[in-house]
Amino acid sequence: TIDGVATLDSIWTDVRFRDADLTHRDGPGRPSRVLGSGRVTDGTKFITYDVSLLADSLSFRTLARSPEFKGLKLKGMASGPITVKGQMPDLAITARLSGPGGQASYSGRLDLDSVGGYSAHGKGDFSRLDLSQVLLNPKAPVSSLTGNYDLAVAGASVSSLLGTATLNLTTRSKLDSIVFDNSTAS
Repeated sequence: TIDGVATLDSIWTDVRFRDADLTHRDGPGRPSRVLGSGRVTDGTKFITYDVSLLADSLSFRTLARSPEFKGLKLKGMASGPITVKGQMPDLAITARLSGPGGQASYSGRLDLDSVGGYSAHGKGDFSRLDLSQVLLNPKAPVSSLTGNYDLAVAGASVSSLLGTATLNLTTRSKLDSIVFDNSTAS
C-alpha cells in the first residue's frame, strides 16, 4: 500500500503534485517514505513520469516485494534525491543514496517494463560501500569500496541480466582482508 498526502493540481489522467509525503508498505519490515513533487500522465500505452523525490527512508526489502523490483537482492535503508523522467520502457533516472552500507549514485536509463525484459544503461560512483550491509547474501564480505562504474545490461528478469559492466576502484578499497588500490574489473 501507498498512503500519504500531496497537493494536487490536475485531472486524474494528468496528475501534477507537490508537497508529497508518501509511505510505501509491503509486508513486514520498515516502510519506505518519499517526499517530493512532479507530474504523472496516463498515456495510451504507458504512464509518463516527471518527478523529483527525496527518499527520506528507502527500504530495499520493501521495494523487492513489488513486481517491478522482484529479484532485487539488496537490503537495508538509504536516503537521498531521486529524479525519474520518461516511461517504464525508457526511464531517465538520477539518484544519489546514502545509508549505513555507504553511498552510491546512478545516472542513466532503465527499462523497468517487464514486457520484452529489463535493461540498465548508465554510470555512477560509490564510496564506503559495505557489501555485507547492502546485499541479501549472508556470505557477502565486510568491505569498504570506493570508485565508479559503467553499466550496459539487459535481460528477461533482473536476475538474468547480461551485458557489460566496468568497475573502477579509485582509492584504497577493502574487500574482506584484501586491499585494492586503483583497480579495474570488466
